[in-house]
Amino acid sequence: MLNSSHSASNKKKKKKGGQRLSFKIMSVQILILICGLIGIVYCSFPSPLAMVWLCLEPCGYDEAATSSQLEQLSNLTISEQVINAVSFERYGLGPNGTLVIHNYTNVIPQLQWIQQTNEAENNGMFYTFPMLSSYPYPNEFLAWMRELWNSSELTQSFIRSCISEALRYNFSGFNVDFEPNDTSEITNEDASNYVAFLNTFAEQLEIYDLYLTMDYASWSPLWNLTLLSDGLATKTGLNIDMSTYTSSYDEWLYVFNVSVQAFQSNHNLQRLGIGLATWNLTNGQSDLTANAVMERIQVIKLYNVTHIGIWDMPLPDYWLQPLQAFWD
Repeated sequence: MLNSSHSASNKKKKKKGGQRLSFKIMSVQILILICGLIGIVYCSFPSPLAMVWLCLEPCGYDEAATSSQLEQLSNLTISEQVINAVSFERYGLGPNGTLVIHNYTNVIPQLQWIQQTNEAENNGMFYTFPMLSSYPYPNEFLAWMRELWNSSELTQSFIRSCISEALRYNFSGFNVDFEPNDTSEITNEDASNYVAFLNTFAEQLEIYDLYLTMDYASWSPLWNLTLLSDGLATKTGLNIDMSTYTSSYDEWLYVFNVSVQAFQSNHNLQRLGIGLATWNLTNGQSDLTANAVMERIQVIKLYNVTHIGIWDMPLPDYWLQPLQAFWD
């Protein structure tokens, strides 16, 4: 989820609002139902959305740590009703458009249980977006990406494999987090081709009522903000900004405004998600303070951004109050 220069060690570090959240979730369900009944091709992405990431082995978490994180996720989703989506490390891209399935801790059964229990107890939706990531960042990854989007046959084969996995496990869609290591070789054509690939992916997922999310930042020319803010304009997609993984409030506000203005100018603010990190990037391992988290949530709400992604589990206990504020 982060630039490889951020090491795995850096990554480790009711009143529930139940009625309000249930009403909003029911609204999303009704919208999806209406879109299906009247045959609209591009329905809105679920909104509001508060998503967390499970990093699993790539961030050094063993099965015991992951089990604890899943227990916290269950509580935040079913009991507190402040998280309604999760993304987790599982898939990658290999040579010749191959969908790689990593041998990480299998969290799918637990996520399915959360999904089913939340629906039964809260009549609520819980969205699952397995990651398509570039971990462990092989040097050939950019070449593999180019193979993928330069061949319609490989593109279609890769997408079919993804859809097959989604239907098998009842996923809600995917979270694409392609981060090639060597940014010096990335061209403007690569950025354009990447958006075109994402559009094709989103269009074909939509046929099966599946959603696309993707992650971008400012440190690589692969992510052209102008293209991204308009590229998924008519597609079922969400663009999550990782540039907002900052500790300084002024820096955070600057990169936040850059993304908001780009998506607003294309009338696509509903396609923007803001990434939030749980730790302070300038202080190494120290957690972002409770005040800093609340400060960011307040700005996000002020600008009517309705999607957030939090990197990564576990969340400090004091995140509960800001998350409740997000849903208010």
